[in-house]
Amino acid sequence: MSKKRILTDAEKRHVHEIQMTIGQARFPDHNIRIVVQHETDDDGNPLWTVTKTRETEKP
Repeated sequence: MSKKRILTDAEKRHVHEIQMTIGQARFPDHNIRIVVQHETDDDGNPLWTVTKTRETEKP
């Protein structure tokens, strides 16, 4: 049986904060963008996408 459900705004914020903390710790010189999806996976776990970018200057 599927445990898929819709996340509340508070749950999405919580996932975003945790993943942002992890991303900034692992990649301190990158810009991190995290998007948390509204629905969970079939097991009820939240789904998110992480995009990291870094600006560099060419000599």
